[in-house]
Amino acid sequence: MWEALRDRLDNASTKLGRTQVLRKFTASRPSPDETVTQYFTKLFAFRKKLICTTENITDDAMKTHIFTTLSNSYETTILILEQRIPAPMAQQCMDAICKYAERTTLTKEIRDASTGAALYSRGGNCGRGGQGGGRGGGRGNGRQKHKCTYCKMHNHTTEACGKRKHAENDTNTASTNTGGTTTGGTNTSRNDERTCYHCGLSGHFKSDCIHFKRARDQRNKVNKGTASASLATAGDRDLM
Repeated sequence: MWEALRDRLDNASTKLGRTQVLRKFTASRPSPDETVTQYFTKLFAFRKKLICTTENITDDAMKTHIFTTLSNSYETTILILEQRIPAPMAQQCMDAICKYAERTTLTKEIRDASTGAALYSRGGNCGRGGQGGGRGGGRGNGRQKHKCTYCKMHNHTTEACGKRKHAENDTNTASTNTGGTTTGGTNTSRNDERTCYHCGLSGHFKSDCIHFKRARDQRNKVNKGTASASLATAGDRDLM
């Protein structure tokens, strides 16, 4: 009775059961909702059932299945592993691919944080589209986030911007010293004819130019993205 039960429940104890396990191993592919670590664990479970049998999965068969079923994002790592001398074991290949996946995930998180994509994708307390974000947001789940349109900084409004008030005070002082007149709330003096060397418009200097600040912020984002790409490239070289 026990032998009959074992033959029914233990798939690896019969020729037909081992063939089914080997067939499942051959048909295995990584699904979109699982990580490479989970995928490798599933393949290793199939191989463990067939150890010391006629259907045993060899180390070369394991590596070939892994290299041919992974997505194109691991193509560079696979080429590096295939060119190693001596050839690495299947377990070493799986460890190297898992480390590459971890570095790729970390690099993506750093890139999203530098560009602000991670904050906007959450849709929570940050960003204009989140609850409680910007001027039009309600109470939401956290403190409101304001952004000044003058200095482009957060946590205060344009009316409360210290840089804007300081610039207005300097303009008023210059108008008084040069005998400028005020008409309809607008100061008119010769100092208002000052020209910005960045955008070419008059009435402000380069340090107060909004276009210059936007270009500087965009340049900083590009530099951060380049640094993140260099980090990923350095990680690929470590596999050599």
